[in-house]
Amino acid sequence: MINIKNNFLNKKNSLKVIIENNAPSFFIVGYYFFYLFYLQNPSEVPFLSIASVFLILSLVWIFFVKKIYKKDKFIIACMFVMTIGYFLQVYFIKNRSFVFFILVATYFSLGLLIIKSKLNINIMKFSFIVHVLFFSIHIIIGDNPNELFSISQNVISSIMMVQCTIVYISEYQNGKNITILPALITVLISAWAGGRAGFLCSLLILFSVIIFSKNKKEITIGKIMFIVSLSIVLLVLIKFVFSDFFIQILNRLTDQGIVDSVRSELIERYFYRISLEDIILGRNLAFDPLYRFVSLNTHNSYLQLHAIYGLFGIIAIFFGLIKQISIYIKSKNFLLLFILITILIRIFSETHAFTNFMDPIIYWLIFNYNCQKEDITNEIL
Repeated sequence: MINIKNNFLNKKNSLKVIIENNAPSFFIVGYYFFYLFYLQNPSEVPFLSIASVFLILSLVWIFFVKKIYKKDKFIIACMFVMTIGYFLQVYFIKNRSFVFFILVATYFSLGLLIIKSKLNINIMKFSFIVHVLFFSIHIIIGDNPNELFSISQNVISSIMMVQCTIVYISEYQNGKNITILPALITVLISAWAGGRAGFLCSLLILFSVIIFSKNKKEITIGKIMFIVSLSIVLLVLIKFVFSDFFIQILNRLTDQGIVDSVRSELIERYFYRISLEDIILGRNLAFDPLYRFVSLNTHNSYLQLHAIYGLFGIIAIFFGLIKQISIYIKSKNFLLLFILITILIRIFSETHAFTNFMDPIIYWLIFNYNCQKEDITNEIL
């Protein structure tokens, strides 16, 4: 009888450990599945209501399971500063509403979730495979990527970049070798999507993984031969499978460059006659006819960062970046450094970050020095 009771308690404890260890992975994957569904059915999904569910789940896990330690104070301080900037913007500038803060807090909490947990590799790979299968089906049946969602096809490459990066985060957190296949598949799907910046940035991540994925610091003959061989395979695939999409990318690069004229004009308009109040609190976009025409979409995540969080957001992210980049360089972690730089390049021409779906991985890349084994000497805030 005692043995039966002990076995029951052991199973109960084991189940509790499994849930505690894997809950963050399920929350992250669940959110991105929901987001993919939302993109296909934007008018039928109560986005903020469902996002608030993930917000509550994340906060409960962070504060009651993992708890906040003193070593987390820098990221908490940065998010607090951004929150102050957000509410000042809401009160004085009105680019966003009070209700929209649900989404701000959701991305903060999902970012903290990844920072304070060790993601399950298999769950992250499952998420990646589901996204790959989703887009592969549309490729096979010949769907136009520009008609897949109600927003621009450029979101496709960013979605795949998020899924690829989450796999790499889980491999890094669990001390496993970084695998090349996710980056390669991301390149191919980005080629199908047709976005210029998305395709080029996915290539950058692929070559970063090839060069920096192992512990060896030198570039060996084997690595060079592998890069050449992989390049040949990619060229063959592009020639015979993705030729139409690749030609479209090349034509757009030749004619428009990476940043087109509309995006350039939006940047110029943002800084035209900008006042000291605008610099501190964020630029009021509603008074510009071009921004009203594009539904206040800056088409640039850094302008969006400033428009939503003001100078407070710029300062918080800037200091986070400076601190984290120095850590990457000192630790010679060039793979994560190059992935971070590539994603920072990617979001220059889209509003996929700073209150959008790329935020959780960006927050991890900027603040992941907190991803360390917890010490029993950690003091709770």
